[in-house]
Amino acid sequence: MKKYEKTNQLKKKSSKNSLIMILALLVLIPMVAFFCDNGASKATSDFDATRQTLLKSVSANSVIPIYTAFETAAKVLSRAVNAYNTDVQGAGTNKATLLATAKEAWRKAMYAWQEAELTQVGPAGSSSKRTGGKDIRDEIYSWPTSSTCKVDTEIVTKEYDNANFFTTRLVNAYGLDALEYLLFTTFSSSTNTCIPQATINTSGSWAAISDAELEKRAAAYAAAVASNISSQATALKNEWQNGFQADFDNAGKSGAYTLQMTAMNDLYAAIFYLDTQTKDAKLAKATGIRGCTNTAGVCVKDLESLHAAYSKEAVTANLTGFQKLLLGGDVSGANYGFDDYLESLGKTTLAANIKTNVKTAIADAKSISATLKASLTASKADGQDLYNKIKAVTDILKGEFATAMSLTVPSEAAGDAD
Repeated sequence: MKKYEKTNQLKKKSSKNSLIMILALLVLIPMVAFFCDNGASKATSDFDATRQTLLKSVSANSVIPIYTAFETAAKVLSRAVNAYNTDVQGAGTNKATLLATAKEAWRKAMYAWQEAELTQVGPAGSSSKRTGGKDIRDEIYSWPTSSTCKVDTEIVTKEYDNANFFTTRLVNAYGLDALEYLLFTTFSSSTNTCIPQATINTSGSWAAISDAELEKRAAAYAAAVASNISSQATALKNEWQNGFQADFDNAGKSGAYTLQMTAMNDLYAAIFYLDTQTKDAKLAKATGIRGCTNTAGVCVKDLESLHAAYSKEAVTANLTGFQKLLLGGDVSGANYGFDDYLESLGKTTLAANIKTNVKTAIADAKSISATLKASLTASKADGQDLYNKIKAVTDILKGEFATAMSLTVPSEAAGDAD
C-alpha cells in the first residue's frame, strides 16, 4: 500500500513538473523568437541617420523643385502649342508668331526636362529596374527610342485625335522628341522621313495630302502631344510627393525600401545618366571619339536634338541637373548634398574635386558659341573637349565616389571601360 502511494505521489510530481516545463517553454519560445528576430533585423538593417539626411535633402531640395519647374514649363508649352494649333485650324493670320512662341516654350520645357533626366528614380524610373518605377520618363521623353517615321505615319492616320492614343501607341509616337519634330519641321507632301518601302509611300497616302493639310494635321498632333506631356508632368510630381517621397526619405526604416542602400543605389543609378547617356550616347560617337566611321571624323547625325539644334543645351542641362543633385539643389552649398555626405566620411578632397570638375564642365558647355552641330562640322575640338570635361566628372563618379559610399555601378553600365 505504501509502495503504491509512493508511486502515485511520484506520478503526480512528475505530472506537475511536466506542466511547469510546458508553461516555461510557452514563455521562453516567444522570447527566443523575439531576440532571434531582433538580432536578424539588426543584422540586415542598414539604416543610417546621415544617409537619411542626404536622401531627404535630395528629394526635398533637388527632385521636387526640378519636377515642379518642369511641370510649370510643360503647362506653358501646352498653352502655347494649343494657341498655335487654334490659329492654324482657323484663319492662320498669326501662325508664324505663335509657332515661334511654341518653339521657345519647347526649348524651355526641354531644358527643364534635361535636368530631370538625372532624377530617374522612383516613378520616373524603369518599372523593371527601380523600386517604385512607373516608366513615366519614357512617357515624357523617350530618346534615343525616337522615330520621326512613326510620327509621319500617325500624321497620315490621324489617330492622335483618339482619346486612347497615348495608351495604345508606343512611346516613340509622342513625347518631347516627337513634339520637337512636329514643331521644327516644315512638312511637304513630296517628302517624309520614312523609307520608300513604307506603306505611307507605297500606297501614296502621304503624297495625297496637301502641304496645307499636313500643316494642320501636324499642329493638331502637336497640341495633343503637348497636352499629354503636361498631364504626365503633373502626374510625375504628384506620384513623388504623394507617395514615393515618404518611401525614399525613410528607406531602410519604413516603406518600399527594406534597405537604405537600395535607395542610395537607385539614386546613384539615376545620376549615372551623366556617364552612360550624356557622355557616351550624346557625345562619344557624334564627336568622333568612339564608334564613328564617318570619313569626316565626326557623326553629327547622332546628336540628340537635330531638328531644334538643341544638343548643346541638352548636355548643359544634364550637367546642371547633376550639379543640383550633387549639392542638394543649391549651388551655393546651403543645402545638404552628396558633397556634405562625402565630407562626413572624411572625403573632403574628393568632394571638392567633383564639385570643381562639374563646374568646369558646365562652363565649357556654355562657352561653345555655335550649335553643337555647327561646332562639330567646323572642328571636332570643342565637342571632344566637352566630352573630356564630362569624363573628368564621371571618372570620379564611378571610381572614388562609388567606393567611398559603397555604391554599386548600375547594371546598364556593366562592361563600360572608359
